[in-house]
Amino acid sequence: MISAIDFILMQKRFYKSNGVSYRRVTELSEVVGMEEATVQLNKIFQWNSSLDTFDNISFSSNTIEKIMETKNVSRKYIDNDIKTRKLVLNLMVKNNLRSNEVVSKIIDFYYFNRDKLIFLLKNSPNYFLRFNHV
Repeated sequence: MISAIDFILMQKRFYKSNGVSYRRVTELSEVVGMEEATVQLNKIFQWNSSLDTFDNISFSSNTIEKIMETKNVSRKYIDNDIKTRKLVLNLMVKNNLRSNEVVSKIIDFYYFNRDKLIFLLKNSPNYFLRFNHV
């Protein structure tokens, strides 16, 4: 079954001094294979607790290489697509667009017309609120 897994995401619960707990994804690793019944991982991102950010700690990814080969696209194309997705996610956070219905609609919209999506997120983010509780 491990061959069906591409990534492993590690999450940890932290506790503040006032007793409030929160979770953070601490690591994202790519499954690259098996060696003597041991899963071989390529750690790609690691959480930087002092800055509360993610650091990219791997220069290569087997999954990205597979995507490039399958879709016949360049690394530059992949990098631009990742930047666009990051922009969309940041705009969603900035505009507090987080319900399941809204996120689902934004993902659908991304694949239908990403340029219009970015325009709406920048200029009319309330457009997506109409999809709450559909």
